[in-house]
Amino acid sequence: MKVFKIACSLIITYLLMVNPAHSRVHYVKIVPERPFQGDVVKIVVSASPSERVKISISFEKIINVSNGMYEYKVYGVKIPLLPNKFTVTGIGVRNLYVSARIFLFFWITKGSKGINGVARVSHANVLPGTYDIVIHGEAIENSTTVKIITEASTVLTADENGYLEYSYDTDIIPPGKFVIKVGDIIKNITLYEPLFGLKD
Repeated sequence: MKVFKIACSLIITYLLMVNPAHSRVHYVKIVPERPFQGDVVKIVVSASPSERVKISISFEKIINVSNGMYEYKVYGVKIPLLPNKFTVTGIGVRNLYVSARIFLFFWITKGSKGINGVARVSHANVLPGTYDIVIHGEAIENSTTVKIITEASTVLTADENGYLEYSYDTDIIPPGKFVIKVGDIIKNITLYEPLFGLKD
């Protein structure tokens, strides 16, 4: 029994060391601190040397319902380098479909039924690139709006000094709040309207 406990302890310790969800991140800086929509946000990270770090960016959008249906078009979605994960969550929905244009006229669609008004579509290791995406489906009965939460994540490795830098274009993020999570550190960022309707 004692040997078994020691073995389990070693396995858990190993998993914590290699799992990016438990990465040792010491410091995260966002540049610029007050970004405008269209800015390229730089995420500067200080972590343990050669640490694998999970970085995720998420934002919410309220979509109006028309005749019981909702639709949200997002053009120019940038999927980060492998390994990556792209997740869309719908709240207040009967179902959720995510359609992505792969080539000029070729679309693929993945869907999910809602449970208690919540549906989620997730896909890992999407080929990095830029995609046009349509999020659509049926809302729950008598609903006038639905909430869509979009999250993209990747895992990167810090250098031998623990330094890591990652950039993300905020073109597709609506003005308002969005969230950057680096390891266990969460940054709530306000994205401002571009000045004079132009990118900064």
